[in-house]
Amino acid sequence: MKGKRVNRPSLVSPFHADLQFALTDSLLSGSFIDVRLCACSRRLPSGRVDRPGVLYANSEVLKAASPYLRGLLAGGFAESVGALDGEIHETNPIAYDYESDSDLEDDGGEDEGEASNTQAQSWPKKIVESTGSTTGATTTPTIQAMGTAGGDIRTVMIKDSAYTTWQNLLFYLYTGQVHYAPLKSQGVELRRSETRKYRVIHPRRPPPYSPKSMYRLANILGLDGLKLSAAYAIKEKLSAKNVLDELCSTFSSRYSDIKDEQVRYFESHCRNSEMVPQLRSKLELLSSGTLSHSVPALVDLFCLCLIEVKTPSSATIAPVAEHVTSAKRTGFRQQWWNIVRDYDTAICLSYSFPVGRVIFSEIALLDMPSYLITGASRGIGLAFVAELLQNVNNIVIATARNPDASPGLRQLQEQYPKDRLAIVPMDVADTSSVRQAAETAAALLPNGLDWLISNAGVALQPGVTYEDCNLDALEQELQVNTIGPIKVVRAFLPLIRQGDLKKIALISSGLASLEMAPAYCEISNTYALTKAALNMLGRRWGTMLQSEGITMILIDPGWVATDMGHTIDDWMRQKAPDIPSYTPRQSAARCLRIISDAKLENAVEFYSVEGVKDPW
Repeated sequence: MKGKRVNRPSLVSPFHADLQFALTDSLLSGSFIDVRLCACSRRLPSGRVDRPGVLYANSEVLKAASPYLRGLLAGGFAESVGALDGEIHETNPIAYDYESDSDLEDDGGEDEGEASNTQAQSWPKKIVESTGSTTGATTTPTIQAMGTAGGDIRTVMIKDSAYTTWQNLLFYLYTGQVHYAPLKSQGVELRRSETRKYRVIHPRRPPPYSPKSMYRLANILGLDGLKLSAAYAIKEKLSAKNVLDELCSTFSSRYSDIKDEQVRYFESHCRNSEMVPQLRSKLELLSSGTLSHSVPALVDLFCLCLIEVKTPSSATIAPVAEHVTSAKRTGFRQQWWNIVRDYDTAICLSYSFPVGRVIFSEIALLDMPSYLITGASRGIGLAFVAELLQNVNNIVIATARNPDASPGLRQLQEQYPKDRLAIVPMDVADTSSVRQAAETAAALLPNGLDWLISNAGVALQPGVTYEDCNLDALEQELQVNTIGPIKVVRAFLPLIRQGDLKKIALISSGLASLEMAPAYCEISNTYALTKAALNMLGRRWGTMLQSEGITMILIDPGWVATDMGHTIDDWMRQKAPDIPSYTPRQSAARCLRIISDAKLENAVEFYSVEGVKDPW
């Protein structure tokens, strides 16, 4: 549990009984060794591996250690059987699975002479090259094992772990003892120095080895106690100087429990401005495409660095450590936000599926503007959603009466992750539907709602006079265009009050203007009536909300090429040829600029799509 000291795991080899049985049998048979393991210990700059070595063991002890080894050593062995002093003609090591093993990267930090001396002293053998070459990188080596004659020995070629790791694994199985080397991220000099000291004190023991390599091998073999010991050693070797290197390593990206522990260490010890240069460096590498494997770790760090958590209930976003002051958190957060701004575009352009989307979607939920749009299934509402999602800093909640019937919303849902786009069913004419949608939004927006765009609307009688209009249809238009916004604003006001920006935009129409009414009395009469009522609603209610710091404006989106707009196309071309037509995206983009620029002191205004004030 966080805040409590975690004791070092106590290691005692669980295989002492099997070792004793094997030793007892050897008293009568005269033979203890019946298997030899062959592995390489170094990766060359070319990516090839060399420095092959042989290890000797008792198969009964190995089979008792794990089901993996039991299967490997069962039956007649897959590799070979021969005399104890027979030669081993090894296949080319480059074909082995070393590419995914971090062990060789750590073993490569040793001095060549030291490694060779250790092997010669502790595990006698000689290596005879099959040609006159001395590199081992371009030839097929022949390994001749030195030992007492007599008895058959089985040979297993190790293809996925390095010599030093297996050497220490066998030592652990026999003795229960481990000794881990420093991580390479702690510095090559420290690693060499600690290794020399250990060899002076314990000249006949295997050399210290990488805890990451042993963690990987213990995970493969199912040795949980040894795996826990290696995990503790990795954590114990973390510091402010190397925690980011470890977090962004390929190894940590493969083992989430290791990555999570390193994130927790960063949270407890490293949330300060001194870490900003290192974080900036990692973000530069990410933007260049060289650290794509580290995205999960960086997502967690962004959550820690950029977000002031109001209700820390998530396991990923934990409370701030006690010793980190509020001032430091604020400064750290601001510096990191500046870095995010710098690398936003670079990251998003670096990947066909932008890594930036993954990272900034996590931030947007709690730290960046949130938008809710009604009537988002098509037309201007759908265009609002698409426009807002172009900015990776935005989180959008799109509502519609039947979102599953909207091809446009389905396409956006496939394109953007759930943390960027939430689609919520809502019928603005149905009080219970609106209330349920508000409850859903509250769960999605712990910091409140910044922008509410009330866009839903219908025009059911575009060419009908008041004398001929269908009153039932008029009532339906009133329910959606006038009463619907009342229900929506009432339901979402608590979230608006909780948000930072506190803006409400009611999408009205130029047809609602009393001053311009005589010019358009031949079209959309019932629709104009409902929107004029909406204007009155906005002007009165907006004035009251202004005292709470809430900005409410009304916007005429213009003559837009939507299903609704097309119903008056012929009349507009004949009677109002100077009025421009807009695509939904053009109209939405202009409306969003107006909403963005709206100030509290200029609230309760009626704007045209061009950004100028329309007459009431």
